[in-house]
Parts: sequence; structure tokens; C-alpha cells
Amino acid sequence: MVTNGIYKSIEHRATVDSEKERLSIATFLGANLELDVGPAPSLITPQTPAIFRRVNVTDYLKLSLLVNSGESHVLMS
Repeated sequence: MVTNGIYKSIEHRATVDSEKERLSIATFLGANLELDVGPAPSLITPQTPAIFRRVNVTDYLKLSLLVNSGESHVLMS
């Protein structure tokens, strides 16, 4: 979201156990729940408009739980 889709993550590689399901959880450590997150202003130009909307950190955490549960995809602008 912060990179506005410009920078791509590298492929995540992990050793998996074929007997058990694997669960990964990304967390914020000490995030200020009153701040907003969104694309970095320096990456927004007329040629690369924002593809994600700015959202409050608390709302982002709630929305990301919905997205990861497969119920919603609401972070796109």
C-alpha cells in the first residue's frame, strides 16, 4: 500500500510441513492507531495516481482482517 504498487515484494520462500496448515500473521508493533496510512506522497504523480486510499491505522487493521478472510477487498481507491 505504501509503495502504491510500484515496488513489488520478493517471492516468500518457506519450508512447509505437508502435514499441517501454515499460518503467517503480519503485525504492527507500537503503531499509532490515530494516524493514517496510504501511498507515500512522493510516489504519487499524474502518471502514477494513488491506487490505494488513505485509511486510519485502526480501520486498516480491521479491513486487512476482512481482506485476508476473503470477505472483502476494500483498500483499492
